[in-house]
Amino acid sequence: MASTVEDNTEYINKQPNKKRYKKLWKRATNIPETLKSEVYGISTHSEWLELQELHKAFGSNQSLVGTCVHWRHGKAKGCVESADHRDILHRLMHPSSSQSRLGKKRKFGESDEIPNIPSWATLTNPHACEHVCVIELHCGYESLQQLSSLEVSFRDHLVELSTRHKRHVFSTKVRWFQDDQQPACMTRAVMYRARPKPSKDKAAQRQTVKDKGDLYSALYLWKLKPSELARENYPTQKSDSLTSYSDMARSVDMSKFVDKKPSDIDFECAKKFIQTFSFPVEENEMQLNTQYVASKTWGEKHNRVFAVDCEMVRTKVGLELARITLIEVEEYSAERDIVYKLVFDEIVKPVNRVIDYLTMYSGMTKDIIDNATVTLEQVQAALVATIQCDDILIGHSLENDLRAMRFVHRTVVDTAILFLPSSGRFKYSLRALAARLLRLQIQKSSSHCSLEDAATALKLASRRAIVGPSFQMWDATPINRVHTVASSGHTTVCIGPSEWIQQHITSQRNSIHALGCESIKESNHKAVCSWIAGPSRRARLVWASFDLHDPNDWTRLKDITVELVANMSSATVLTFMIQGGYRKASDLSNVRKARKNPKTTIPWTEEDEATWRNMMDLSQVGTCFWVGTSNNQN
Repeated sequence: MASTVEDNTEYINKQPNKKRYKKLWKRATNIPETLKSEVYGISTHSEWLELQELHKAFGSNQSLVGTCVHWRHGKAKGCVESADHRDILHRLMHPSSSQSRLGKKRKFGESDEIPNIPSWATLTNPHACEHVCVIELHCGYESLQQLSSLEVSFRDHLVELSTRHKRHVFSTKVRWFQDDQQPACMTRAVMYRARPKPSKDKAAQRQTVKDKGDLYSALYLWKLKPSELARENYPTQKSDSLTSYSDMARSVDMSKFVDKKPSDIDFECAKKFIQTFSFPVEENEMQLNTQYVASKTWGEKHNRVFAVDCEMVRTKVGLELARITLIEVEEYSAERDIVYKLVFDEIVKPVNRVIDYLTMYSGMTKDIIDNATVTLEQVQAALVATIQCDDILIGHSLENDLRAMRFVHRTVVDTAILFLPSSGRFKYSLRALAARLLRLQIQKSSSHCSLEDAATALKLASRRAIVGPSFQMWDATPINRVHTVASSGHTTVCIGPSEWIQQHITSQRNSIHALGCESIKESNHKAVCSWIAGPSRRARLVWASFDLHDPNDWTRLKDITVELVANMSSATVLTFMIQGGYRKASDLSNVRKARKNPKTTIPWTEEDEATWRNMMDLSQVGTCFWVGTSNNQN
């Protein structure tokens, strides 16, 4: 009797759950013939997790439903754009919520932005997708008829498999590129998306800068932080030498160095000063056994703004200072902008024998260096007498200049860091920043001018400080969505020819499992099935690229498809993308461009034009197949 009461209690407690399960199951499986919205079925991640738990308790032997692609409104289109399939794919590849697999919340950046579903498509149960497999099929055929015949055969093969294993197949014709002058590879069309243009931050208001004091305050907000100084390997005074250096600096009479150029300072006085106040730097400094000095506070604070640029030559011990140009902001107003004065511009005699004057970059020659009389010690003495700790020093990749000057200064604004692209993979050159942001052409000659470079860095930093973050270089590098998935902590596998792997997958450091497979005949193609339909660990994303050159390759592809479709889980979506003749079309387009040049002696004939047009037509339109779990449970 007691057992019966316990069973009834358990039954009563399960009733609300079972009712909820039936409701969710009905939403997930009853797909109408005409779909009017971009998402149908289970549309939130929390509800999908709830359905999974309830299905374990009440689903008996029924297979769990999955994700499918359908025509919206039940109307098929003749041909759709590659960007539409890219958006569907990126929607599925995107982590399904702000919850990672470890259950921790993560903040998404602009590259994690979820795209909209195209107007002609509907995704059913999009949050059911946990694994995505993309297989690119690059066909080397030169006949549109032959390629179309093989596509029809492959579609029939997929339909037959899907009927047998209760899968859903959706296919469309795809236009891979629009331009009729240069073809685009479907990898570029689908794997990448354009980086959004930076929006103006309404909260970041333009700084009110009326005079030189306001300019100093605006620039001070953009000085490098200690962590940034360490990351960029700026020379740093050892902590154990800071106290003794400060104590000694207070006892020095700086009047003999103030307002003097290096060439006006007595060499013996400068040498004695450097011997007294030089100190070692941190161990990460590249050039050891060198005498460094640091800026110090003495007398009245002026809060001035300087800009510096140096030219170097190569000696037997490394790069050494050959020219230094220091300028100072003398006046600022909205009408006149920045007015600066030249503090000093000196040619410096290297300590060691020169082995390369680096004339192409520095403008230095043997005659110029041989006539130099200013020493590094004189330059250091002038720097200490001129630049105080709180003065702002501006430059481009300033750590290199400070190393050459053997000078430690911590209040710096570095335009190479100030305009660092969001990817962080490279730094813009000063010439590129000037051209894009200031509409100013610098370094027109083969060598650099240190005065021109210092003035340009000053203008760039000042404009950024006044205008704010909106004054920046727009990074036009497209976002690779495969890298995005991998960087979010999901297992990502890419399989394809080594050239394809190097160009799209390993071009930058990432955590992607990359496997070379030059031909579909190689055994490495089996990794696709292992990572998607294998019995053990399965990847969040598998992206494969195969070249198909003959019917035997298609036979091998069908064998792969049989294993994938038969063993894929309900949480998996497959997509096959076909493009024909891209490489031939690309090669012909390059030849066409060269031969249409008026200077060439080899003509581009009408027959060549017809061949090129045929290959463009062949590579422009392909086919895309989507395979998911059928939600028809009848």
